[in-house]
Amino acid sequence: MAEKRPDPMQTVEELLQVLREDVALRNQSMVAISDQLDTRNKLMQQRVARHTASVSRSMQRRLAAEQQTNKRARWYTGVLAVFAVLIGAVLFYMVFEMARDMNRMEDYMFNMGHAPSDERPARRHERKVAGPSFMHAMARDMQSMHEQMTQMRSDIGAMRVAIIQMDGTIGAMGGDIGSMSRDMGTMNATMGRMQYDTLLLRQGVGSMSSDTRAMGVPFRVMDSFMPW
Repeated sequence: MAEKRPDPMQTVEELLQVLREDVALRNQSMVAISDQLDTRNKLMQQRVARHTASVSRSMQRRLAAEQQTNKRARWYTGVLAVFAVLIGAVLFYMVFEMARDMNRMEDYMFNMGHAPSDERPARRHERKVAGPSFMHAMARDMQSMHEQMTQMRSDIGAMRVAIIQMDGTIGAMGGDIGSMSRDMGTMNATMGRMQYDTLLLRQGVGSMSSDTRAMGVPFRVMDSFMPW
């Protein structure tokens, strides 16, 4: 019995059917992949949009903070500049007044050593109008002060010598007080021994009195038996 061979046309039809099904499956897979890609693209776009919005808000906040900081820095700089100007003006005024005071002091020092009767004329703004030279009086005062300081130095030297002598006297007094303390200790020991000896004497006298009374007992008994 001969084998039944497959029909070639049927085989071709089956292959074509398989190919059509494969193409349909591929199309479905492509559609699914396309849908997934679209969904992913939408998610990516949303994420990018959110990130862009977040970055934009962060940049706006940072820009606002920098603007606020710059504004405060400008205000602080302005205030410091005003203070610097005021301090500079005060310092300039103080230096100006110091210069004027120095000029006045120079005139005063020049006129202080000259009397109106001197051959050398005084300055126009003269402060000393009459009397002897202040420099001469100051020299006399300084000489007197020097003499007083010399006398004070000699007095201090004498005081130092007296203090040294007093120190020696106090040392000698300390030695004498130590000797007195030792003598008083010896006296206390001697008085203690004397008290002990006195106590022994009192005990001996008491014993002698007891013995005397004991010796008188037989005589009293004999007197009671033999009154003659």
